[in-house]
Amino acid sequence: MGHVASIRLYVSILLVLLVGTALTVAASEIHLGRAGNITLALLIASAKASCVAAFFMHLKWDRGWIWLFVLYPLVLFSILVIALWPDISYRLGDAARALAAAH
Repeated sequence: MGHVASIRLYVSILLVLLVGTALTVAASEIHLGRAGNITLALLIASAKASCVAAFFMHLKWDRGWIWLFVLYPLVLFSILVIALWPDISYRLGDAARALAAAH
């Protein structure tokens, strides 16, 4: 079985990943607050991971059951984030109050 995509497509994806890496480095110099920097870094990392999954893992050309194996962890991750969000925000509030009291 031959390659599904051309070498030109793989080189294009490589360039996209290199630009994404450069964006990540540049974004680390931008100060958007802790939550803003983390959100921006995760968005860039998610875009790069999507390119890797779609093209290098050939998910772009797969049909059928493979998407169940891709979407299932994403759904579980979303449920986990939503379920833990109240605890995380409560603990971050405690840390901020402790830091304010120390100064």
